[in-house]
Amino acid sequence: MKTIAVKFLISSITGLLAGILIGCTAMTCLISYRIDSYHEKIVSLENTVEETKIKYTKLKESLEELDKNKFIVEDIVVYLIYDNVEKDIFDKIQFEKYIKKQYESILGKEVDTLDMELLTNVVDRDVFILEEKEYRLKVERILLSKVFKIWVSIKEI
Repeated sequence: MKTIAVKFLISSITGLLAGILIGCTAMTCLISYRIDSYHEKIVSLENTVEETKIKYTKLKESLEELDKNKFIVEDIVVYLIYDNVEKDIFDKIQFEKYIKKQYESILGKEVDTLDMELLTNVVDRDVFILEEKEYRLKVERILLSKVFKIWVSIKEI
């Protein structure tokens, strides 16, 4: 009788410990997923704040200098075209940040004074290194108006 009670007690303790381990593992997975999603939002918002500050200062300077009838570049929009490259949200943020940083000097400039060929050559055929991988950037298309839009293809070398 004692052996049955001991076996029952051991199996109950084993079941309890297995339940605790499975529960802890599930909670750890849930918490790490939420931390990753919050980290992604933080990085994205930091980039947005940085870009907005740059736009604000450039536009403020240019509005003080220019007439009201002239077009000035107010924003930069980057469209990424992936060529056999794995899409990752953090990599996308880094690519966009790099490309916008290259073109931040045109913010607040008159559209008529900008040279399209020079703008194309700024990031065309650049090699961008990210997490020990090399990527070749190629400008596919540019649209120059109040919003500077650029389409860049990304190919892993």
